[in-house]
Amino acid sequence: MEAVKESAKAICVLGIPRSGTSLTARLLNLLGVYLGNPDHLLGPSPSNEAGHWENVHLLAINEALLARLGGSWDRPPPLPPGWEDRPDLADLRAQAAVMLAGEFREATLWGWKDPRNTLTFPFWKALVPGLQGVLCVRHPVAVALSLQARNGFPPARSFRLWWTYNRVALRYLTASQSRWTVVFYEDCLEQPTRALARLASFIGLKGREREEAIRRAREAIKPRLRHHTAGGSPAIRLPPPTVRLHEHLREIATHLPP
Repeated sequence: MEAVKESAKAICVLGIPRSGTSLTARLLNLLGVYLGNPDHLLGPSPSNEAGHWENVHLLAINEALLARLGGSWDRPPPLPPGWEDRPDLADLRAQAAVMLAGEFREATLWGWKDPRNTLTFPFWKALVPGLQGVLCVRHPVAVALSLQARNGFPPARSFRLWWTYNRVALRYLTASQSRWTVVFYEDCLEQPTRALARLASFIGLKGREREEAIRRAREAIKPRLRHHTAGGSPAIRLPPPTVRLHEHLREIATHLPP
């Protein structure tokens, strides 16, 4: 079954929850990336006032997939090489292909956001061979404070999750045949024009269309909605490996072409 047009550009937004995936998805949407039927997008919530921008049908597939593997978004399952080819996932592959076709068959530039994509990317890549990735990164202390406020997670648990999600994503960055870019949440708020220019280049916008799209998207960035920063709790100490991974991702972002 052909799920989507072979000539279309497809983009998958991923990153640990609370790392700016919702903001990035909305910015990509304003730059011209189709996120599917608006009625199928998860709306605002007390912890995400500007909306989640997640397709509820694809989110459900991701949740079922992680459960089938013995885990969930906050308890990542083991992901050995080749797990996406397991025969017992055939029914979920068929459901996912139908959902992709229903949402995106006619789209030429489309994508979807779900933090769970970080764990399940190989599954989707098998269905959409040209799938490209946008990895969202936020300082681990800010992520920990946000997860503590929303989910009650202690910092140590959040740091383990941050490490797991970003280590898995790093494997895709270094080994995947897909095209990738890395977006830092802090950059979107503090250097919005530069961050938007990077995203615009990634999806191929040029000329007047690019400048107009960047202007429109910039208006959607609301720094007042950031409730947690890396300096918000000086008592929280980061594990040294987490510090090094954050620095490594920043270095990768600096050298990746847009």
